[in-house]
Amino acid sequence: METTVRKHLDRLAAFEPFIRGIAHRLTGDGDLQEDLAQEMRIRMWQTVMEKTDCTDSYLRQACVGRAKDYLKAGRSVDSRKRRGSAVALDDRSASTEPDRGTIETVEFVQRLRRDLVGKARDVADLLGRGRAPVQIASGFGVSRQAIGHRIAEIRERARELDFSRTPCHAAS
Repeated sequence: METTVRKHLDRLAAFEPFIRGIAHRLTGDGDLQEDLAQEMRIRMWQTVMEKTDCTDSYLRQACVGRAKDYLKAGRSVDSRKRRGSAVALDDRSASTEPDRGTIETVEFVQRLRRDLVGKARDVADLLGRGRAPVQIASGFGVSRQAIGHRIAEIRERARELDFSRTPCHAAS
């Protein structure tokens, strides 16, 4: 029994540079690096005790997986660590009035939408709602290439509108 434990400890000691390297690459905070390294050591020890004949690559994979899980913990807005924490807002976000760039963008999108007709307008609306071209294609029952043509049409019309909006061409 003692020789088996010694063998496992020697095997884990060989992984120490790997553990430190991963912890260093994943975070710059010294205290967090040490916590992360300790979590990886614990996970590696558990893995070795569960599967005595596991390969080094399996141990590395378990170690990196635990590191990722450890760093993700507490990141969700709903997590226990973040409950009760206040979000600090920037002073610029306190203004309720939109800036000039936002107003111009909204006006440009409205003009573009008025100029588009038929399927091109529908595709532009769906793109504006965050749908991917593949999702739009499957929704309309057409090929991705057909949606690509509609997107090219939308881009061309947007370029024309943007070109006519520039000051040197507005008088023409």
